Amino acid sequence: MRLPSAPDGRTGSPTIVNLVLAWLVIRLAAALVPYAALAWLVAALNIVHLLGPTLDLLDSVAVVVGGLRVSILTVVKGVLSLAMLLWAATVASNLFERRITRVPEITPRARVLLGKLLKATLVTLAVVFS
Repeated sequence: MRLPSAPDGRTGSPTIVNLVLAWLVIRLAAALVPYAALAWLVAALNIVHLLGPTLDLLDSVAVVVGGLRVSILTVVKGVLSLAMLLWAATVASNLFERRITRVPEITPRARVLLGKLLKATLVTLAVVFS
């Protein structure tokens, strides 16, 4: 059986190995990081050398709004940034909330209040920084 060759004459074997390794790494990291399908798509596009052209295509489709150029790539980056920061804010607030509940000197009402204030603050910071 002959493997398909790339335009530069190389066989497809390194590409297949890279895709399998990327799949394994992303599969193992999926428990820690959300959006594993997106990570797989980016890794696959990068391995087959189509990430650059895809990003160029997404950046070329744009509209100018009041002197501000908004492309599909800009919107995607903004949405991903917001999603990752909101995820991080939620994880951090859950971690802090668990620590707050272990402090015996704080009343239950104060624990709930501190937890909600912390979550609101972290989510607001995530929205502002994205």
